[in-house]
Amino acid sequence: FIATTASAEGMPITAYISRTTSLPTPMALGAAWDETLAETAGYVMGRELSALGVNLFLGPDLDVMLTPRPGDPSDLGARVFGSHPFWVGKLGQAYIQGMHQGSERRMLVAPRHLPGLGSADRPLSEEIPTVQKSMAELEQDELVPFFAAMEGEPSAASVADGVLVTHNRYRGFEGNIRISTQPISLDTQALKLLMNLEQVVSWREAGGVLVSENLGLRSIREFYNPEGTSFNARRVVQEALIAGNDLLIMDKFSADGEWPTHFANIRDTLEFLTTLYESDTTFQSIVDAAVYRVVQMKLRAFSEFSLPAVSVVPDAAEEVLAEEQSISAQTAMNALTLIFPLSEDLLLPPPQEDESIVIFTQEHDVQPLAGGPTLPLLQRDTVSNAIQRFYGPQGTGVIEPGAVQSFTFSQLRRALETGPQPVVVEPSEETPEEESEPIEGEDGEEAPAEEETPTVTPTSVPVPIANIVFDALERADWIIFAPMGLYPDDPNATALKDFLGEQAGLLDAQLVVLSFGPPYELDSTEISKLDLYYALYSPGDAFVEVGVRALFRDLVAAGASPVNIPALNYDISQQTKPDPAQMIGLNLVDVAGEVLTPLKESNIRKGDVVNLQTGVILDRNGHPVPDGTPVQFLLSYPQEGVEQVVQARTQGGIGATSVTLDRVGQLDITVQSEPALSSVRLQLNIREDSVDVFSSTPTPAPTPSVEVAEVEEETATPTLQPELPKDQRLPEPIRLPRPQRWRLLGWALMGTVAVMVLGIIWGRERKMPAEVAMHFGLLGAIGSLATYVIWIAVGRFQIPAWYYGIARQEFVASGITLGMGALVLLIAMRADFLRRELQEAPSRR
Repeated sequence: FIATTASAEGMPITAYISRTTSLPTPMALGAAWDETLAETAGYVMGRELSALGVNLFLGPDLDVMLTPRPGDPSDLGARVFGSHPFWVGKLGQAYIQGMHQGSERRMLVAPRHLPGLGSADRPLSEEIPTVQKSMAELEQDELVPFFAAMEGEPSAASVADGVLVTHNRYRGFEGNIRISTQPISLDTQALKLLMNLEQVVSWREAGGVLVSENLGLRSIREFYNPEGTSFNARRVVQEALIAGNDLLIMDKFSADGEWPTHFANIRDTLEFLTTLYESDTTFQSIVDAAVYRVVQMKLRAFSEFSLPAVSVVPDAAEEVLAEEQSISAQTAMNALTLIFPLSEDLLLPPPQEDESIVIFTQEHDVQPLAGGPTLPLLQRDTVSNAIQRFYGPQGTGVIEPGAVQSFTFSQLRRALETGPQPVVVEPSEETPEEESEPIEGEDGEEAPAEEETPTVTPTSVPVPIANIVFDALERADWIIFAPMGLYPDDPNATALKDFLGEQAGLLDAQLVVLSFGPPYELDSTEISKLDLYYALYSPGDAFVEVGVRALFRDLVAAGASPVNIPALNYDISQQTKPDPAQMIGLNLVDVAGEVLTPLKESNIRKGDVVNLQTGVILDRNGHPVPDGTPVQFLLSYPQEGVEQVVQARTQGGIGATSVTLDRVGQLDITVQSEPALSSVRLQLNIREDSVDVFSSTPTPAPTPSVEVAEVEEETATPTLQPELPKDQRLPEPIRLPRPQRWRLLGWALMGTVAVMVLGIIWGRERKMPAEVAMHFGLLGAIGSLATYVIWIAVGRFQIPAWYYGIARQEFVASGITLGMGALVLLIAMRADFLRRELQEAPSRR
């Protein structure tokens, strides 16, 4: 395997590989709520990494961010898709499918971190977290995305080849709150319980691989030896294999962190495992099963184990890299989220020609490799350059040259710490301190020019950066902040919060935040001091450009936060519930889910089973509600005063059920999915021989004034069922004339009986035996009934005008059966006559 993790420092791994495509963060994909974009991002990632020779992708992260922890080392940040288990699973599935397709199945995908880090209160690199959750609680939220990734056999495009098992410990995992597991990746009983879940069993049996989290983490070493003085490498690896892991990651596998010790531990561990394998049959079977699954997984990516089969072609990689640059731009436009104000109608006018702009950018440098170079995720001039490019002299010309100044969070922090500094100009010894006139010589004449003391100017004295910052703030009409996130290791990350706490009320300027990190890091008071707050979730040129264009009102925010924002009471579990303001559609459909045409509706009869289907039910963010959302179909028989409720759950945002029309009368059907209670109403008028169907959309009833209500109360005659206002009455359905089925069949049977009697009489007149005469009669009857069936079928389905044209003329059926039956009888008579002639011919000869 040539493997890579999904991200580093919260950014997709390709952010640190030169000439690869700049991809959006998972949270940006989550804010777009679009599976197609997630699949495209995975496609580009899989295509480029496989071209570089990578064949195992440890990701994407399927953690569910249940509790944002801004500024805490355990905060998951923008590397997760969101806070809703269903949507994390959907986007994860799409991302996995894209990676498989982009790499042409040469990329194996193992999402992280089973069972999930959403409830972990500290990072694994420091200490193993203990989570207070039972298995049942995990199944409701954190395990849901992994179930989605395991839905099917690993050979399917949207199914994970493996999963990476984290080191979390769990208290109450099996229901007993007093008992804690070992790190779950090393706990045989807990991991087996996880693998025996119904949603996991088939995936595991089909070859799903378990990959252990890095066994060389400091937290694992200290779990076995809190003093950190030693490291029993043999024990750790043995327990990881026995627990059920198939593939082990051993990075920095030593107590002292030195590479020579690391390699010595690796060699010693392999020798120990070899000896144990040869002597212990139980351990041998465990290793054999793991090897089988690992080899099976490799064969899914490569048909054979040979160097040509697994090698990459450098020239081909050159053609693949960075050929898909549009994915970030598409994601940025769809993910752009207006956090504050809460409505587009409350937005301020954009910056004008005579206004000045000051920008503060959080330059966050990352070091993806220990000892390697540092890389900036967002540079000081990135936002100002975008403003000048779109709206400066080279763009629309709205912003004048020199109207934009840029600073960093570091400069802002220093300015806030020191405040404005006095600038002291030290006078020279020859120049009096307060002398402003030219210096004169001893004879009263002006001193020669070459002997003059030069005048001290502001440019000759360094001006403190704090003074420049405060001067820019006092002159600014717009102050824009471009934060990346509250990184614990970044001392400048709190500069925005410090500014809002100290200076926000002292300046007459519009305060704007274009956030390129998580959207939940400001509290309620801090947000209330802003005039505009956009979330973009990811750095990069495309996201900066979208943020700038939104500031100038050239783009409308189309995204919605995929995570909870406690400061605004934005709860993703509430946002993904049905929007109460919507009108839910309701239709009769066939078994394939297609809406019935009027012609098909006219075929419905009492006793039939009809299929009901809602329209797409939308949540408060305007997206389809998650699968499994409860839906209630309300059945009302107003003449009988009977009501029934049929429960269902959504699939793809749509609810469906079936109802048997088992009684005559009016049936009203509506649907609701709390808190959405309004829907189209279907009314079925059920008769013994027909069912009329029509739908209506309810309109709000007019609210009468107090005076009108009093008059009505005095004059109205009370009734059990008051008549509805005219505008609320249901329209009379269009009724097509239909032939009565019982009359059609009755006339047809009369014709059939007449033909049968005619055949019997004819036979008896020909001196035939009674049974032969009966045969002729039945032959005529069969011809009559066959003709009736064909006639009805052709008229009903092929030429419906004929069918409806015989309404109130059902006696035509008798003529059809009588005429065609008589024709069949005549043919039979003629055939019998010819048969008799042939039999009598020899005797006459």
